[in-house]
Amino acid sequence: MRVIDRAVDADTALIDEHLARRPGLWVGVLAGLGLFLELAVIRWHGGLFPALAFFKNMSMFSCFLGLGIGYALASRRRAGLFLVPTLLLVAFGVLVLLGRLTPLRDIGRTTRTLPLFVGLTWSDVPRLAGAYAFTLSVFVGNALVFIPIGQATGRLMNRMPTLDAYGWNLLGSVAGVLSFFGLAALWTPPAVWVLAAAVVLAAAARASGRIVVRVMVPAALLVAALHAPGDLDLREVYGPYQLVTYTISWWPRIYITANHAYQQRIPDPDTEWEPGAGTCSPYDVPYRLRGPAPRDVAVVAAGSGNDVAVALHHLNERGLRRIDAVEIDPVVADMGWTLHPAKPYEDQRVRVHVTDARAFFRSVEQRYDLIVFGLLDAHTALSSYAGFRMDTFVYTVESFRDAARLLRPGGHIFMMFETQKPWQVRRISAMFGEALGHDPLLLTPDPGGLPTVFLIGKDGTPDPAGLPEGWMAVPAETIGSGPIDLPTDDWPFMYVRRRHFPISYVPLIGVFLAATGLMVFVLVGRGGLRSPPGRPGPLHFFFLGAAFMLIEAKGITELALTFGSTWQVVGAIIVGVLLLAFVGNVFVASGCTGRRVWIWYVLLVASIVVGYLIPGTLLTHRLGGGASMKALHVLLLTLPMLFASVIFSTGFRDGPGVERVLSANLFGAICGGFAEYGAVALGYRNLYLIALGFYLLSWGALWLKRRAGPVPVSA
Repeated sequence: MRVIDRAVDADTALIDEHLARRPGLWVGVLAGLGLFLELAVIRWHGGLFPALAFFKNMSMFSCFLGLGIGYALASRRRAGLFLVPTLLLVAFGVLVLLGRLTPLRDIGRTTRTLPLFVGLTWSDVPRLAGAYAFTLSVFVGNALVFIPIGQATGRLMNRMPTLDAYGWNLLGSVAGVLSFFGLAALWTPPAVWVLAAAVVLAAAARASGRIVVRVMVPAALLVAALHAPGDLDLREVYGPYQLVTYTISWWPRIYITANHAYQQRIPDPDTEWEPGAGTCSPYDVPYRLRGPAPRDVAVVAAGSGNDVAVALHHLNERGLRRIDAVEIDPVVADMGWTLHPAKPYEDQRVRVHVTDARAFFRSVEQRYDLIVFGLLDAHTALSSYAGFRMDTFVYTVESFRDAARLLRPGGHIFMMFETQKPWQVRRISAMFGEALGHDPLLLTPDPGGLPTVFLIGKDGTPDPAGLPEGWMAVPAETIGSGPIDLPTDDWPFMYVRRRHFPISYVPLIGVFLAATGLMVFVLVGRGGLRSPPGRPGPLHFFFLGAAFMLIEAKGITELALTFGSTWQVVGAIIVGVLLLAFVGNVFVASGCTGRRVWIWYVLLVASIVVGYLIPGTLLTHRLGGGASMKALHVLLLTLPMLFASVIFSTGFRDGPGVERVLSANLFGAICGGFAEYGAVALGYRNLYLIALGFYLLSWGALWLKRRAGPVPVSA
């Protein structure tokens, strides 16, 4: 303990004597470091253990918790900023060792078709207790890593005018986001992220050689642990979305996993898989139907090229003109060029589009004879920066309509889906029926098995007599019974049967909220968040944080749907949200907003109501989706964020200090993040109503505080 005490004392002296000379610069640097590490941790957790990939938001919440506690402790006597690399070594070194030496990596593998454990019942909860307990321990450990960053940032912000400090904080956060996305674009591994963070901390500690050593040695040890020999048969690539691994021991058969969950296999085309020979595989079905051969084909979720290789085999001498292969993950798409033995992407007739399927549907002008939905059953989140899964907006009624719009007369949509329950079959059939006005054929090679292949024509239900040998159509009315809800762009939850709050969320949210409250109580104390009479209190900022989290989630979701759910779009949206907050802060600092905050609350409430009454799909889909409609959609989504930013900065200016404002706001963001799960029952559009409730509570909390005394005039 004496060693730790001396280290913390040295860190405190360096912060107060050196970094405090240029507080604005170092507030920006440390805020950027915090957001950089937050994005890195979210990505890293999912790559280490499947359970953490499914609990993606928990990694983000733990970062919020650590930063919030750190800000709450900003005025304490000591701050151990440069212990961060040591804490990272302990937290992630243990995870790396557990993943390599124990079966903990298998936690979460069996939930591949139940992301976030939705759709489970009370009887399933004990089976998942191990995943809950393990994830909770990671949640707490990760929060401890971020406490020193929040504390040091808040300590320096206290030495500056409030709004100036907040402006530097936001600009630094923008730099942190851009830095991480830049490294992600280069497919860099976690070792590079660790070294980048260590270099920033070493630059901050350059005045003390001992502290620099204390920063770099743990970072070097963690990098060494990451590069320690593991499974020699595996190759790992950290792409912009997820960790992609593939085996090489069975070449040319290659097994590809995404965050350690099986994704696809590249078979040996010479000895293991010969398209068109012998038994008709699911891949062969659309090319062995009776009738004219398709000449223009689109394949979404093309992966490493299996579907494209089959299409080339069957159509090579039957008039094939074009295949558009759509794959969102550039790492997986690259394997089609570098690893697939058939080299399907090198054919001159194949055009590879590394983009989101929905963005492709809405932007392409080409018309097709056949559109193939490959196995889009994504196993983790779209990316580490958003809460929806890769396939979320591909399996919706609107998506099927978009695909049907691209068909020529007589064209077909062919889809493979790993159905495991009868209601999933009935759901997909009903979705196609809703989108195209007639039912698909439900196909299976097994008389007693569930259909896993769906075929529908633009002009009507295909004739079962034209099916290839070995395949049969199953009547939809024979596939179970009971009510189901159809996924839409507002409620895109393919794996949830009905619109209700999943029972399995109850213990999950309860445990994590209890852990959050306990950590705040132990480390901050009961009086750490109190504010003087007359000033905006912590509850005001708590509710602002909860509400902003919800409107931000809705904004990211709808904007990603409009412009594409790619990592570039999501990154641009995050940066845009931070810049909106910066603009609101500048307005308040310049005095343009006045002191009548109720005006901004009225504008905020009005913008939320308008955004609720005018859904995004009306502007981007039903009214043509042109540039003007997209611009209007962006405006409707960003105005609430801008007005909320003005309200927050006004309260920050008059508030009780950095530690109380930012900590309460981050704790509220955690609450809002948990409330976001309500979309599973209510849909994303109704998140606006929850956000509106939180904003009204923040307004009420502010009014009650101001009744207790006059608001001091800030300089």
